[in-house]
Amino acid sequence: MERHKIEIIHPDDFLVFQYDLNNVEFLSAIKEMREKMKNPPLTAEKLANSFAVAGLPQTAARMQDAIDLI
Repeated sequence: MERHKIEIIHPDDFLVFQYDLNNVEFLSAIKEMREKMKNPPLTAEKLANSFAVAGLPQTAARMQDAIDLI
């Protein structure tokens, strides 16, 4: 990947970088994604937990901190 000047990072780090760039836009996108999950519907808490279970603990923590916004 060096040849193409691409840095490989963990998905959790990538999502945290996106959050840090624009947390309002990030949380809006997460909320929109959650609202589209209708079968079965998913609470914000369950969605944040699913991120943690998927190996994205930093992202899940940021979602928990803003749980009322998602």
